[in-house]
Amino acid sequence: MRVISGSRKGRVLRLPRTKSIRPTTDRTKEFIFNYIGEWIKESFVLDLFAGSGNLGIEALSRGASNSVFVDIDRNHCKVIKKNLELTNLTSLSKIVVSDVFKYLNSISGKKQKFDVIFADPPYLSNYHVKILEIFNEVDILYDEGILILEHSSRLNLSNEMDLQLMKHKKMGDTSISIYKK
Repeated sequence: MRVISGSRKGRVLRLPRTKSIRPTTDRTKEFIFNYIGEWIKESFVLDLFAGSGNLGIEALSRGASNSVFVDIDRNHCKVIKKNLELTNLTSLSKIVVSDVFKYLNSISGKKQKFDVIFADPPYLSNYHVKILEIFNEVDILYDEGILILEHSSRLNLSNEMDLQLMKHKKMGDTSISIYKK
């Protein structure tokens, strides 16, 4: 896995030593960043279920001003820290070891907001639905901000929320749904 564009293009990233991580492929990353390119420059990014930090690091490489990485697994967070060191992006980042939903609830109402939020929860969970539901409860996305949700193509997501579905793309077993506030 590598950074595919921007100031850190070509840098190889490490993966946690676990089978629970399903890193976003270069092809999928390319689709996401080609579509959301205008939102990345100088944006404040949140990478949920961060795993290796792949998406947040790509955003930083492409000009995001700051990224927060959230993952419940301490080993994943150690790999994110190492990847940030390898790409020399530590100063633009914060790593939070926490359950994603507890973290989102903890920052709601604290006036902390993001321009771009990546969410790539485990496919074999109901977290995809919970992520969309929580965005009806917490106000952490700036107006015109976007949520990029990576999920199984077999999953049917409700569109009954405060976010507007801008783009949906099926790529084999993976689908990308991009929502705008």
